[in-house]
Amino acid sequence: MLSPIIKLNVSTFVLQIIRNDATKFEFLKTDNEPNINRFLNQLIPNLVYFRKVRREEIYDLLKNQYMRQDTEKVYECVNSVIDRVYFSDSELDSLDETIWFRPSQKKKSEFNEIEESESLITGQSVSVYIRGLLNEYSRLPQYKREMIMFDDELRDYAEASATGKIFHATVDGKKQRWFAFHYCYEYTYDQGNYLIGYNLSNGIIEALPLYKVRDYFIVERKFKPSPALITALQKYYEDGQFGERVEYKEELC
Repeated sequence: MLSPIIKLNVSTFVLQIIRNDATKFEFLKTDNEPNINRFLNQLIPNLVYFRKVRREEIYDLLKNQYMRQDTEKVYECVNSVIDRVYFSDSELDSLDETIWFRPSQKKKSEFNEIEESESLITGQSVSVYIRGLLNEYSRLPQYKREMIMFDDELRDYAEASATGKIFHATVDGKKQRWFAFHYCYEYTYDQGNYLIGYNLSNGIIEALPLYKVRDYFIVERKFKPSPALITALQKYYEDGQFGERVEYKEELC
């Protein structure tokens, strides 16, 4: 059975990335210190998901493109090599920092999967397996780390954009409704991710920083924008001035 509290030995570099991202993405305690526990409870299940997706891609490639008869055996070896060589600790500082965190009840099944399945695939303990996930995460640029952290939000925003369904979210404590137009990332300056759309709550075309999204959901009700609004949104997107907010009045119908 998974321990109620997990101990992780990590490098100073990895700990600093985690602390910086928890602060940047506003996972904060009441004293504005980074809430590492809440941050890791959201991050680690997402990292497991992407690790599983990569394994499935490797399996499909071996089976369908290389037509390997021993796909299962090669697949297990390849995964073990990737985990041990690329995401081990050899390229990082010594493991002189310790993180203690408690898997939440909400995420219990995801963490149980690490113990009952994921760690067995790689032949590693739960703590070593999780450290490998965090080592991999820490090597990515910030905008990609944010995309992983808020993968569910991105996927639902993409669905809203494709279907015209209204995207609801709490932003800085205020409930808002959005017509989802597009998503983009800025990798040269602030390395941020932005949800570009029309804020139906205040009649503003703007770019919502991805990490600001809280308590989001989409509804079946759809918003049909006018051609003029689409043109204005496209211009806003192409101009790339995502700090600006453009007033635009359009009725919700």
